[in-house]
Amino acid sequence: MPPVTFRIGVEVAHLIPENSPLTGGLFPTLSHAVAAISAAAHRQWVQYASGMALPDGKVINPRTGEYARSIQLRQLGDFSAEVYTNLAYAAGIEHGMPARDLKRMLDYSLKVRLTKDGRRYLIIPFRWNNPNSVLGNNMPQEVHDWWHGPGRTPSAITGVHRRLSGTGAYDIKTRQQITVPARTYSWGSRMGKSDLAELGVTGPLAKRMEGMVNFRKPNARGGAAHSKFMTFRVMIEGSPGWKAPAVEGKWPARTVAQQLQPVAEQAFGKAIEEDVKRLLGG
Repeated sequence: MPPVTFRIGVEVAHLIPENSPLTGGLFPTLSHAVAAISAAAHRQWVQYASGMALPDGKVINPRTGEYARSIQLRQLGDFSAEVYTNLAYAAGIEHGMPARDLKRMLDYSLKVRLTKDGRRYLIIPFRWNNPNSVLGNNMPQEVHDWWHGPGRTPSAITGVHRRLSGTGAYDIKTRQQITVPARTYSWGSRMGKSDLAELGVTGPLAKRMEGMVNFRKPNARGGAAHSKFMTFRVMIEGSPGWKAPAVEGKWPARTVAQQLQPVAEQAFGKAIEEDVKRLLGG
């Protein structure tokens, strides 16, 4: 399914007097006004996407900057342009999202496992980034330093095998029970609750970071090893957790369109007036 496209369109051909040739050469002032207004719309939308507060005080967390970079300006003709984004999660930023139970993925994930009493569960990995990373989910500097202390050993993936999917589903072609890839690990140091407490990390953050492990991949060029810091959490059927609250829409595209509409109408009206006067020799 193609991603939803959000657009701010600028189209003024219908404003040009009837029977007039629709060329930028005959209506240069209007053509310039369309380009200027569409550029202003693009600039304003990118500013909101980059963290500038909207008029109602809402702020979009830029995090990676992917949303801002996805906003594009396209000229469709002398009198038509659009500012748009094809980013998949732009819908959530614009309209918001309803509250949802993340455990619904237990209904369709082939990687589901089963407990001894028959409850479905998934092991969910979470990656932690360096303290100054723009990707978010950053670990405190104290935790990062802890991993570079003496005696810290990395974990490693030692192999990949196939296991039966906990769904019990069968492949319609082979008529065999579906299998999914599973990794085997050699575990190294693991950050415990007491380690976090000694570093001054407590409360919900400590709960999320407890059990962190470090995977290190050697650098093929001989430099420092590339590290990944991971925690693993269990999503289990019947758990009261794993519920995402509703997210209110921030409406950046709609706001830009509403802000520029009166400005655009005035600019286009004056531009058409100037171009018609020039055509009539006035």
